[in-house]
Order: sequence, then C-alpha cells, then structure tokens
Amino acid sequence: MNEVRHKNPIIDRTLFHHHAYRSCCAVTALNNFTMYALLFQVPILLIVMGIKGPLVAGTVLFGMTAAMMVSGLASGFITNLFGQRQTLIGAQLFSIIGFVLLLQLKTGPDKEMITAAIAFIGIGVDLTMPIIQTVAMSSLPVGQAGMAAGGMGVTRYLGGVLGISIMSLLLQAGDNLETHKLLFEIHIGIAIVIAGIALMLPAHQRVVD
Repeated sequence: MNEVRHKNPIIDRTLFHHHAYRSCCAVTALNNFTMYALLFQVPILLIVMGIKGPLVAGTVLFGMTAAMMVSGLASGFITNLFGQRQTLIGAQLFSIIGFVLLLQLKTGPDKEMITAAIAFIGIGVDLTMPIIQTVAMSSLPVGQAGMAAGGMGVTRYLGGVLGISIMSLLLQAGDNLETHKLLFEIHIGIAIVIAGIALMLPAHQRVVD
C-alpha cells in the first residue's frame, strides 16, 4: 500500500491506464509463457520420443534459437513492410504451424519433424517481441520509458515462471506424448489469443532498424 501512495513508485500503476501498454504486457507474458515452457519441454519430449542425448537436444534447440536470431534481425524490415498488426498476426501463424506439426508426432524417433516445428515456433516467438516493445514504448510519455521497460520485464518473467510451472505440473501428472500434445494445444490457444490482441493494436507504426 505504501508503494501505491508513494509519489515516486517503482512501477507507476497509471501506466496500465494505457490500453496499448496493458495489451503489450499481456502479449509479453503470453509469448514468454510459450518460449520458456518450450525450452524446458523439448528435451523431455525428445526422451519420450526415444531420442536421447544432450547433443541431440542441443541440436534441436539450436534450430529454434537460430530461427529466432534470423527473424529478430529481419523483424524491423518485415514490420515496416507489412505493418505491426499484420506482422504480429503472421508471427502467430508461424507458431501455430509449428505446434500443429508437433501434434502430428507419433511414438518413435522423429528428430527432423521436431526440429522443423521448433524452428517455425522460434520465428513466431521472436517476431512478436520487437513489435510489442515498440508499441508499448510509443504509447507512453518519454519520461516513463524506463519504468515501462521495467514493467514489461516483470511480465516477461512472470510469463516464463507460469509457463515452466504449468508445464512441470502437467508432465509430472503424466509424462507421455499425449500430455505433451495437450501442452501444444495450450500454446496454440495462446497464439490465437495474441492474434486477437493484435487486432486491437495500431495497424502501422514505423520501426527504426
């Protein structure tokens, strides 16, 4: 309560009076829910599929992170070309394609399918963040930029903590392919929610590379 009444709070609650900023914080949490949960889930999935070894897990996750790196480099150009709303929706389509591919998995080694699917998801996850950060910062006065960035940082890690926690609880209850597929369906639902939020954001704002 003291923090709420303080004239210089760590996080000014009036930040959340801005619709765009609230929406961007929600997307940040949801996006990181997927990213962190998936980074922890993939090695467990590989074991369930009979694909064992740290080198194999590293190779599959490298495909995801490499795709994230490339899409991150291209995100400014793509957003300037198509607009932030369309790019954000397109990013969710990439993620959904990846998770739909994972839903096709059957018992037995299929490293190539998993690698391709994870790469699609990596593109979707990483295309999302630069857009959200740009929209959030541009919706607020310049003097609140540092505080706003801190608020988004909190939602980022909150999403990650929730993602890992829920994944762990579900897999503890049943570490099998069907449980993994349930998690993939949850991630598809999250991508659809983010796409819905994107429809309420500004259609275009130039991103400076």
